[in-house]
Amino acid sequence: MTESFGAASSPIAPSTRQRRRFMARILSLPGQKVAWSILFVLVSAAVLAPLLAPHSPNVQDLTSTLAPPSGEHLLGTDDLGRDQLSRLLFGLRTSLAISAAVTFGVMVIGLPLGMLAGFTRGIANTVIARLIDVGLALPSLLLALALIAAMGAGVTSTVIALVAGYTPYLARVTRSVVLKIREEEYIDSAAVSGVPTWRIIVRHVTPNMI
Repeated sequence: MTESFGAASSPIAPSTRQRRRFMARILSLPGQKVAWSILFVLVSAAVLAPLLAPHSPNVQDLTSTLAPPSGEHLLGTDDLGRDQLSRLLFGLRTSLAISAAVTFGVMVIGLPLGMLAGFTRGIANTVIARLIDVGLALPSLLLALALIAAMGAGVTSTVIALVAGYTPYLARVTRSVVLKIREEEYIDSAAVSGVPTWRIIVRHVTPNMI
């Protein structure tokens, strides 16, 4: 039994060569190259905003309101005379920070919920699956706007609202993948061999799900 389990579990964890081939396939797609290039430019601009911004984003010049693009203000000014390019660069930092926080929050909540619903059987699976269905039944954008209106405007409330709106989508995808992985023979072999459930999830289910 030990030998059969070892033979079954050996191809589960991807090797370094497999991971390199996976990354090579991703980077070989023209669309992926364009997307990564754009992301690199945006992140670089956000990080270097204090150096790239020609003016302070909050300094007002009421004598130059709504000015057109010029040598001093490359993108013009707003109705309070603030430099548009500077505000765009500093606003980019906030936008990327919110995006990263929302993505992290959705992963932290959605992945465990989906894995728990997909791997366990009985009442836990049923309850979580119904909660996911309820979340999917509500339009994510309208739910986010309603939560922001209830909690008040702000970065924190925006992150919480977007995490609540988009977590069910990741949880549902995760659950469907884990349901398929759970029926594989190497999972049964590991369980019969006495491997703890948490180790099966960490060692075998998670890498294949990702």
